[in-house]
Amino acid sequence: MQYLPQRPPEHVIGDRARVAVDKIFTDLGHAVEVVGNDYGEDLLVQIRRRDGLLDPARLWVQVRGTTAAFTRRSPSTSLKRGQLGRWSETADTVAIVLWQVIDGVGWYFVPNAYTEPADAARTTIHFDRDSSFTPESAERLVQRTRMDHLERQMVLAISSGWSPGEHGERSRSASYRMAIRAAKELGVFQDAESGLTIRPSFASALAVTLPGFSPGKTKVADLTPAETVALLYDTVCEHYRANTRMLTPPPLVCQAATAVLASLFDFTIQKAESDAEGVVSHIVRPQLFPAPEVELH
Repeated sequence: MQYLPQRPPEHVIGDRARVAVDKIFTDLGHAVEVVGNDYGEDLLVQIRRRDGLLDPARLWVQVRGTTAAFTRRSPSTSLKRGQLGRWSETADTVAIVLWQVIDGVGWYFVPNAYTEPADAARTTIHFDRDSSFTPESAERLVQRTRMDHLERQMVLAISSGWSPGEHGERSRSASYRMAIRAAKELGVFQDAESGLTIRPSFASALAVTLPGFSPGKTKVADLTPAETVALLYDTVCEHYRANTRMLTPPPLVCQAATAVLASLFDFTIQKAESDAEGVVSHIVRPQLFPAPEVELH
């Protein structure tokens, strides 16, 4: 029966790997689609947020299946020339997952500004053994995708600037809305029936970082405004990292959340001072983000 189509082993391995990776994202609650027109990406992950809504950020995944044990060498796979360059230039996040179907383990790699050798017909990717692909690392990858998307949106929003609305009202510009969103995403603010409020867990963290800090104060102990802003920045970043067990969010997202938070406490820093490590030398100018109407307790 030579007229019957063949199903080679590599197709079986590839399908088993794709199903396994799909299941990890699906079990986390995300919507996964198999890409029909395959130009390198196998899965499209639409991210489900904790409130049940789908996030605007999306994650593309290429799945590579293998039966290799990798006992004496690091996990690796090869790609056609130009593929990594294309992924490193896309606005969306792309992850490459190598899945070993025998033991049911995997590793992942995210191309970032990758430059391929000009004369290479194929490119070999070596996976760090510490970058194992598990439900926990998959969720970190999803959160990283969300933060990277938010950072790109922040860049576009800030470029649009901010100007006061008519009759002295605050303008709901793109930069202002994105700054509020950044503060909510990082756990600084939350929506309540009375409006926007500071999240209690963040208020507790702030009380530890800056004892005695209260609305209206522009100086705490012997700290300069810039030093206070630097501590606010550290608190914002650390609070997100501690509560999500994720990596530190992009600096621009933390800066935007810090700037809008600082505006609540009557900071009028036109140009942030630089501390010893230059932490606050590039804080987003607070005037871009006027103080929101937040209920303070």
